[in-house]
Amino acid sequence: MGIIEKKLMWPFLGLALILPSGCGGSTVALDSPEHAQLLRTDRQVLQTDDGTDQQILNLSLDDALARGFEKNLDARVAALEELSQQDNVTLAQLRALPGVEVSGGYVGRSNEGASSSRSVITGQQSLEPSQSTEQHRRVASLEVNWNLLDAALALADAAKAGDEAGVAKERYAKVIQNVARDVYAAYWRALAYQDGKVKTQKLLADLQAQIEKLELAASKKLISSDQAAQQMSALAERNRNLRDLNDRMQLSEIELKSLLSIPMSTKLNLTTKHKDISSEVSRLTSSDVADQEWQALQARPEMREEILKKNITLRDARREIYQTFPGLNLLFSKEYDGNKYLVDPNWSNYSAKIVQTITGVITLPDRYRAAKNKEAIADARRQALSSAIIAQVHMGRMRLSGLNEANTQSLLAKKAASRKAHATTGKKMQGLASGQDELLAQIELQIETLRANLAYADLQDAYAAMKNTLSQSVAPLPQRIAMAGVR
Repeated sequence: MGIIEKKLMWPFLGLALILPSGCGGSTVALDSPEHAQLLRTDRQVLQTDDGTDQQILNLSLDDALARGFEKNLDARVAALEELSQQDNVTLAQLRALPGVEVSGGYVGRSNEGASSSRSVITGQQSLEPSQSTEQHRRVASLEVNWNLLDAALALADAAKAGDEAGVAKERYAKVIQNVARDVYAAYWRALAYQDGKVKTQKLLADLQAQIEKLELAASKKLISSDQAAQQMSALAERNRNLRDLNDRMQLSEIELKSLLSIPMSTKLNLTTKHKDISSEVSRLTSSDVADQEWQALQARPEMREEILKKNITLRDARREIYQTFPGLNLLFSKEYDGNKYLVDPNWSNYSAKIVQTITGVITLPDRYRAAKNKEAIADARRQALSSAIIAQVHMGRMRLSGLNEANTQSLLAKKAASRKAHATTGKKMQGLASGQDELLAQIELQIETLRANLAYADLQDAYAAMKNTLSQSVAPLPQRIAMAGVR
């Protein structure tokens, strides 16, 4: 290799090494320091937020829903996937354009490249060795190449990419609907916990103090062992019921923080109060079920996604047919060669060729059959989803009706416990009831209050689930969430 070739080679090698590292991020090996740093960064992002790392955060239901749309991580992933699919449509359309290639550079060889001719009649040399090409020269080329079949296939791929972008859009819509439903239900469960946690903790403390008093009285023989055991058994049962309800409700606050990407150290103050949804529940449970089935089948994002997938399988089948058509390849180029032996260093090349792939013709039946099988699978999957959606409509109505009745019964039980607690307090003031009787009555009232609050939260959950089944939302849905740094 000559000196000139070596001088030209090293810059290109350096460029080839620099470009890949500059165009993408560094890879991360598992269990490496970079791996640990990446996880620490993710954890820091999840634990810090713009203003929500304060000690107390006042949060209404509307605020929670708006924050759920903006901050929920699943919604952000779905939005990014939709944007990515839209970019794929543009890329597929660009592939239909003619290919344009520009080249320029240096060509050299190690010798002069001289040649001669030999007579085919005599076998003797008929031309002395001569040189027709310079040992070192510069060349350049501008070439336009367009295969019309490839262009047609690229447009078909663009149409398919458009359907895939529609699939991503429907998935995003489903994620947003689910976020609204989950945040709505979690808010009411967390509110049920918030409304009762202070009194619950006080009653649990009073209950524990009463148990200790009974143990002390029994040890000093102030009451019989049987009497102490009976009273402690009653207290222990109330203690277990109250703690079970409190523990179940306490998890709802963690769930709400997770859905809204709020740091776990933040204390929530939920400001929305209970509202009457009986008229809306009655409307949903009394509407014609056939109309609700049809509405769900038409509007559910999952069903709309399956329709688009059906279109994709049809396009795949057509593409297999298109691939067997002959391709027309058009070529035009402008060439330059600095070889001084050429009479004209500039010239044009052009050609038109019809190209047919024999293998593509032979394999068409197999490829077309595979595409049609995918179409059959898409039909079966859509029909199975239709059956599931119709079943969800019926189960949603039944669950909503049942929980509406359970909510009514819970309110009646709460009123009865309230009257009993009030009566027991009056008797205690008159000396007709003990302090333990009053404590048990207050605990029963709190248990029924918590159950009523949970029944109301469950009713709101069923209401949101039924609306979700019909592809309706409990709150206005955003067209697209805003994300910094993403168009």
